[in-house]
Amino acid sequence: MPNIRLTEIRKTFPNGAVGLHATTLTIATGSYFVLLGPSGSGKSTLLRLIAGLETSTAGSIHFDERPVHNLAPHERGIAYVPQHSALYPDRDVCGNIRVGLEFEQARRPRKDRLPRKEIDAQVAEAASILNIAERLGRRPHELSGGEQRRVMLARALVRRAPIWLLDEPLAQLDTPLAEKLSRDLHLLQRGFALTIVHVTHDPNEAMALADRVGLLGNGRILQSGTPEEVYSRPGNRTVGLHFGRPAINLIEGISQDDEFVAEEWLRVPCPHQGPVTLGIRPEDVGFVPRDGHRRIGEAEVVDNQRHDSRILVTVRTQLRGFASESLAGCVGVWVNPERLHWFAATTGERLNR
Repeated sequence: MPNIRLTEIRKTFPNGAVGLHATTLTIATGSYFVLLGPSGSGKSTLLRLIAGLETSTAGSIHFDERPVHNLAPHERGIAYVPQHSALYPDRDVCGNIRVGLEFEQARRPRKDRLPRKEIDAQVAEAASILNIAERLGRRPHELSGGEQRRVMLARALVRRAPIWLLDEPLAQLDTPLAEKLSRDLHLLQRGFALTIVHVTHDPNEAMALADRVGLLGNGRILQSGTPEEVYSRPGNRTVGLHFGRPAINLIEGISQDDEFVAEEWLRVPCPHQGPVTLGIRPEDVGFVPRDGHRRIGEAEVVDNQRHDSRILVTVRTQLRGFASESLAGCVGVWVNPERLHWFAATTGERLNR
C-alpha cells in the first residue's frame, strides 16, 4: 500500500487565482489524514489534485516512488467520494455499488477479469458492512442522505482501492447520522488498512477521526501534525483559534522585564520582550488555586453560562474559563504557566517552541 508524497505541488487557475501555493506534504501509509479549513482555503483543490480531477500547475505527486501527477484518475488506484451524491438515478443500489468495479474490470484483459459470482459476493459484503443490504433493490431517490453516502462508500469498498479520498463525507447529515457514519469510517479504515484523506471544515470532526491533520488557510498548509499537537501547540494564532470550542483566549499586551502586562489587572511571567499575544485555553484557566497553577490577577465576573456539564465564566470580557459552579463578583485568576501560548504580535507566529 502506498504513501502519498506531494512535492512543491501548486495550482493556479486560468483567471490567475491561486488555489494552492507550493505545498510539500507526506501522508503515511495506512493513516487517516484530515485536510481541515474554511471554505476557499484550498483543501478540496488539494484533494482533487491527488485524485487527478485537477491538473497541477507545478510540482509532483508520488504514491511511494510511483509518479502519478500525469496519470488519469482511473490509473491512480484511488477511490474518490465527492461531497454531493454521484449516484446513477437509473440504477438501483446494487448497480450503483458495482458500477465502478465493472468499469475497472472492462479495462482489464478478459483472462484477468473477476467472475460474476465474485463481483456479486463483493457487492453483498460491502452492502452488509455498510448496513445497506436491505436497500440493494432501491433507487437513489428512495434513499436518505446518509444511505446515499453509504452507497458511495460501498462503491469504493468493492474496488479494493488502497487510497480513499473523501470530500466532506459527513456534511449535511444530522448529528446522529454523522456520528454513526464517523464510527463506520474509522472501523473501515482500521479493518481494511486504508489510507484515507478526508476533507472537512469541522475541527471536531478532524479531532475525532484523524491520525494526523493538516490545517489550510488561503491556499497554504498552516500546520500539520497529530490532533493533539496542533491543539496543544498551535503554530500560530490562526491555528489556535480554529481548534477548540469555546475558542482560545487571545490577549494583546506588552512584555518587559520578563513580565507580560495587559488590562492593568493581568500579569504573567513571560520570556519574550515587546508586544506579544498571550493565548490561554479556557480549560487551562482556574478561579480557585490548583496544584502547579500561578495566580495572574483578580478580575470581575461579567458573565457565566452552562456549557456542557460545566459553567463557562467570562471575566472582563477578555478571559474565559470553566468552573464547577457559578461564580460572581471578583475572583482570582489562576493558570498553569506550562500551558500558556505566546505569539508574535505582528506575524501571529508561535514564540514558545
